[in-house]
Amino acid sequence: MLDTVQSNGAAGTAARNSFAKAEDIDDIQTRFLELLVAQLRNQDPLAPMDNAQVTSQMAQLNTVSGIQNLNKTMEGLGQVIAAGQFSQAVALVDKLVLIKGDGMVLADGQAGAQFKADQSYDSAVATIKNAGGVVVREVTLGRVGKGMNELVWDGLSNDGAAMPPGHYKVEVVGVRGGETTSLETFRYDIIQSLDNSATGQFTLTTSLGDSISINDIVKVF
Repeated sequence: MLDTVQSNGAAGTAARNSFAKAEDIDDIQTRFLELLVAQLRNQDPLAPMDNAQVTSQMAQLNTVSGIQNLNKTMEGLGQVIAAGQFSQAVALVDKLVLIKGDGMVLADGQAGAQFKADQSYDSAVATIKNAGGVVVREVTLGRVGKGMNELVWDGLSNDGAAMPPGHYKVEVVGVRGGETTSLETFRYDIIQSLDNSATGQFTLTTSLGDSISINDIVKVF
C-alpha cells in the first residue's frame, strides 16, 4: 500500500500481525492509525491510495475491534456462569446426591443404589461384592423398564447371613432374549465440602472421600 500492489499486501500482513499482538482495543486503534498515516505519507503521488483502499483498511480495524469486544464479552459471560455454578455447589453441601459409581454403603441392614437400562429387559441380575472383591450376594430382579431403576439390598448374603456394615460394590446386568448386557450403576453419597482453591474450577468432596465435579451429579434429593 506504500508504493506498489506488492507492498500493499506486505503492509496488510504487517497490520494483521500488529492487531494479533495488541493487548487491548485502544492499542489496536493506535497501531492502525500510525500505520495508516505512514502509508498516506509514503504513497506514490502518481498512484495515490483511493477511498476503496482506506475503506478496506477501516473494515479490517472494525473486524478486529469486534473480535476483541466479543472476546471480552465471552470472558465476562464465563465469569458469570462460573459464579452461578459456585453458588449452586455451595447449596449442595450436606445434600444427598446420586452420582455415577458402583459403590453401596450398608448401614442398619440396608443399602441402596440405582442402575440405568438403555432398554427394557426380561430381568436383571445384581451382583454385590465386599471390599475384597468377593461375591456375597446375587439378586435376581424381575422385568426392568428403560431408564433409571432402584436397587435395594437387605444386607443378607446368599446363605442368609447378615453382612457387616461398610462399603460394598454392585454390578448389574440386564437379560434379554438370553443375552446379557452390563448396565450403568449409580451410587448415593452426601456432599461434605467444597474446594475452590484451584483457579477457575472447584471440586466437591463427598462423605466417602471422593472429589467430584458438579457435572458428576445426576440427582439431588
